[in-house]
Amino acid sequence: MDTDSGIKGDVGMDTRIYIMAHKKFNVPKNAGYIPLQVGSEGSEDLGYTRDNTGEHISKKNKSYCELTGMYWIWKNVNCDIVGICHYRRYFVSQDSLEKKQLEDVLLDTDYLETCLKNYDIVIPDSGMTMQENVRRHYEEKHNINDLHICERVLQEKYPEDYRAFEWVLERNLMTLGNMTVAPKALFDEYCNWLFDILAEVEMRIDITSYDDYQKRVFGFLAERLFRAWLINRPLKIREEHIIFLPER
Repeated sequence: MDTDSGIKGDVGMDTRIYIMAHKKFNVPKNAGYIPLQVGSEGSEDLGYTRDNTGEHISKKNKSYCELTGMYWIWKNVNCDIVGICHYRRYFVSQDSLEKKQLEDVLLDTDYLETCLKNYDIVIPDSGMTMQENVRRHYEEKHNINDLHICERVLQEKYPEDYRAFEWVLERNLMTLGNMTVAPKALFDEYCNWLFDILAEVEMRIDITSYDDYQKRVFGFLAERLFRAWLINRPLKIREEHIIFLPER
């Protein structure tokens, strides 16, 4: 089921870049960029496409963050290429505005379509932890037991990806924001893998005592899992700059 008509870039190519948002913001006017209200179940209608139609997990937004939007896209959207960004994080041609408007530096759909003729997927440029590795970073910032549970689930359900995950956790590079641009078929393949893992992890941990920040656990785990999924598949990966805008 396709609940959104989208905006087409090149003739015959349907490319959609969904902007995850939970509040009103200045929506870029660039063709193909579509605001998606995440966690919209029971929330005020912002006038954007909502993630609580069709098959959805919108009510889990406090713990799944932008993943409720990703789930909705996976289950309800048909298009050629799909991208994920945020109302404050975007793929851009340079990593600062330098007196330019956001619309001037956003990667347009023509550019992204051209990229995906030579690469399989576009992701944010890698970040580096201040800690010795990703595992130590998670231990300092979050509940390390949740990561241990995620490791066990991955070992049980996808043992071929477990070693890749362990390798990722021992390095200090990260891919943050759960942002990507990819052919919809590849995006769907990733979501099928990711949400299968997270659904099992969710059944094994208790987050009732967590504060609002730590309740975002499944978004945090997804950021670490994404890199393991990437490196364990024969994909040609293109990294692009992202910009992080201040709250207004």
